[in-house]
Amino acid sequence: IEQEKSASGVPMNYYYYPDQPEQLKPTYRFSKEMFDFFEKEIGVPYPWETYSQIPVQNFMYGAMENTTATIFGDFYLVDERTYLDRNYVRVNAHELAHQWFGDMITARSSAHHWLQESFATHYSKQFLRTVYGEDWYKWKCRGEQNSALRASKKNL
Repeated sequence: IEQEKSASGVPMNYYYYPDQPEQLKPTYRFSKEMFDFFEKEIGVPYPWETYSQIPVQNFMYGAMENTTATIFGDFYLVDERTYLDRNYVRVNAHELAHQWFGDMITARSSAHHWLQESFATHYSKQFLRTVYGEDWYKWKCRGEQNSALRASKKNL
């Protein structure tokens, strides 16, 4: 377990396999920055005492937020070279945003689950905009718009 603290002093724990230390830095890249970004952008301090990220073998989903922790498929543990093809940054940001929207504030029923997913998607994309830039952000928005238009043609 590698540990660092957020700007507000929250302990952040990064789990990794001890025989693969080269995966630590690329896997958890931007974790502290996104944590600090969310506290500032959302305007609400992180609501828990600690935050951990834990890889899981044979995890059937990409990742899942839980109060104080995100578990994710260990296929996201990557070295510097693999990071260029597949990385955990987007998933990491989305799941971390759920600490505020999904764990601290939760919809009353599953009919409104879309609210917490929408907030997590929005805030993760805002963070990624600071990392990858405005062109990336606009390209991503355009792709989502095109997907919505294609889906609308199927729903006649």
